[in-house]
Amino acid sequence: MEQTKGIVMRTSNKTTVIYTEKGDFYEIPTPKEVPLVGQTIEINLNSTSLSQLKTFALKYAAAAAVLLLALSISAFYLLYLPNKAVASVALDLNQGIELLVNREGKVIKAQNVNGASTLLEGLSVKGSDIYQAVDLILENAHNKGTLNQTQNLVLARVIPLSSRGDQMIDTESLRNTIRDELLRSNLSGNVVVGKADEATQLEARKHGMTVNSYLIYERSQQQGVEIQPDTLRNDLQKALNDAKISVPSLFPEENLEVKQNAPIQTKPMDQHGQPSYLEPNLSPGSASGSSPESGPADSSSLIEQLPGTNILNQSGITSDIKVPGSK
Repeated sequence: MEQTKGIVMRTSNKTTVIYTEKGDFYEIPTPKEVPLVGQTIEINLNSTSLSQLKTFALKYAAAAAVLLLALSISAFYLLYLPNKAVASVALDLNQGIELLVNREGKVIKAQNVNGASTLLEGLSVKGSDIYQAVDLILENAHNKGTLNQTQNLVLARVIPLSSRGDQMIDTESLRNTIRDELLRSNLSGNVVVGKADEATQLEARKHGMTVNSYLIYERSQQQGVEIQPDTLRNDLQKALNDAKISVPSLFPEENLEVKQNAPIQTKPMDQHGQPSYLEPNLSPGSASGSSPESGPADSSSLIEQLPGTNILNQSGITSDIKVPGSK
């Protein structure tokens, strides 16, 4: 007669489930004296149907496997998904950086693209909302003298890295964030914001360019304008000046001109004492541009129209552009 001891896991008037010291589950007829859950009892294995025991053990094993899977999925969600990039923002202020954004719209990584950017020096944007991060980078660039009073060029491209990333960052909100920071800092210039795809990002990397520089080179080639790729890689503004071409003329549908006539109020604060990213009153500064619906507009009328203006994405991407000097 083979005996074994086990802990009572569940009991009823008819059956009792025990877990043995060997790691097996058994279902036995409940003894006359009903045991308590957690109590250790001794049973006779020879008097129990093994087939019924195996089936019952399989039921508990399956339940344990499902529980383990659920715990694994939960751990994966908590540890991995918040740190997975769903979109990227390529930002150029004559120097290129890339901001990787997760599904919550937070920056999980900020990195220099050309290896020589000073835009991130002394600045930590990890964990910041993407719009706040761009605002902080522009403010830092102004403090370091990267931005001047009148002839600034700010380029930004949103690159979805998943289906969720396509809706994560709004290009108009991003453009307005850049515009607002320029106005608050009493700066003028041109802002170009649009979308690109991963294929364009890959081509840019192959040619040693930022996404924005590559699109400028691509659009210049389409318009028959010769622009030096080597200069474009190192000094965007010089490359444009040498080619006697401007970004607004290359991307008129995405360009926004920001003009500043006088200092305006500092950043508004919310009730928690943090910078507010609501639309400010643009006066006395102004922003001008055009859209397919409204056509050209002067600065006085566009101030009211701007929040609702639609900027179309027409980057004119082609796959057979060959850049001299690229790998």
